[in-house]
Amino acid sequence: MKRVEWIDSCRFLAMLVIMVTHFLAMFSPDALQLWEQMPGRLILGGITGKLSVAVFFVLLGYFASKPKPFSLSAFGRYTLRRYIYFVFFALLATLLYLLGGYAVTWLFHTPDESVFVILSDGPRYNLIYLLRDGFLLEDHYIDTLWCMQSLFLASIVCRLFGYLPARLGPGLRALLAFAVIALLLLLNAAFFVWVCVGLLGCLLRLVSDSSRELRIKPLLPRLLLFLTGLVIIKLPLDEGPLLYFLQGLVALTWTYLILCAESVQRFLSRAPLPRLGKLTMGLFVLHTPVYSLLRSSLFPLMQKVLPDAATLPLCFCLGVSLTLVGAWLLHRAYDAFALLFRRERVSAR
Repeated sequence: MKRVEWIDSCRFLAMLVIMVTHFLAMFSPDALQLWEQMPGRLILGGITGKLSVAVFFVLLGYFASKPKPFSLSAFGRYTLRRYIYFVFFALLATLLYLLGGYAVTWLFHTPDESVFVILSDGPRYNLIYLLRDGFLLEDHYIDTLWCMQSLFLASIVCRLFGYLPARLGPGLRALLAFAVIALLLLLNAAFFVWVCVGLLGCLLRLVSDSSRELRIKPLLPRLLLFLTGLVIIKLPLDEGPLLYFLQGLVALTWTYLILCAESVQRFLSRAPLPRLGKLTMGLFVLHTPVYSLLRSSLFPLMQKVLPDAATLPLCFCLGVSLTLVGAWLLHRAYDAFALLFRRERVSAR
């Protein structure tokens, strides 16, 4: 399936928000609290990692639900490829984190709380959790793996939505999507709410495919839609399914605005954003392990020799640079693995 450059760029921008918020949470919680206080809340409040995850799910639904004729073998290959894709990154990222935890402890003797969990579990449980996190997509060691199961399930559901026959008509397909969303929302479980957010992306695909010219020309309606999203994400709601679904509506609204603005799509399609967006999965699984290992190794040394005003920016730049390099290597490794897999399948025929 051909990649869409502006979608890759949106993924990277959402990933950048996640990386910044997680860095502040790990290295400077006081600064993260300022994010949610006045006057910072007027500008940044509500723009959190969960909102960025909602962007991922909406874009997934939009991309995965592209209409195609149903084929059981094609659907089986798609499901297998998605599972292998998730497992590859989850397994390797967890393995690297485990090995890195032992390495930085041996070299620097300053493990943080996350690395200390690895040491406390010991090699036996390290292996158990490595296999569970890798093949069952759980999150014992890498916190950001919490959404991998929902992301995989949403991939399958959204792909099935794309298989709905065109003769059903847009109205009936939209009604089916709304019915599934309502059913999953009634379960009031965060796991299924994220699948609902993916289905919002499917509805966006349905609207864009049904309209020959998807465009909002006047500035005022676009501004009102954008401001409506800002108002929603600033509602004082507790973490939970309702908040996650509202964030999904915000992500849907803003993605719709991008679809209606070709100039924005052209801007987002410029390098280097699309290239960085292709590394999103690697960035997602690696950034918290890199931050944790950095906090257990070089960060204490920086605090001793550098002023506080220089330590955090330098540490952030170093953490992002290491994460980018690691993500690039992971994606190159996956591309080589996928190419080898395809060659074996061709030779087997």
